[in-house]
Amino acid sequence: MSDYPVYVLQRWDDTSEAWEEHGEFTTSRGRENADYAVELERLYNTGPIRLLKDGVPVIADDPNTHSLHGA
Repeated sequence: MSDYPVYVLQRWDDTSEAWEEHGEFTTSRGRENADYAVELERLYNTGPIRLLKDGVPVIADDPNTHSLHGA
């Protein structure tokens, strides 16, 4: 087992209506790498995302209220 927390980045998929994993970060730089991945997702407005730390949400967009078009 790793000595570091496990960060998992997930993105909402409208087609399957489920969260899909888009990255796992487990090293000593896991938090920094996860934060960078979140920044990129926000920059490119990929849709609802969530970031889990050892299975617990740290960031959690609501797919029902999130808008790709800024409505």
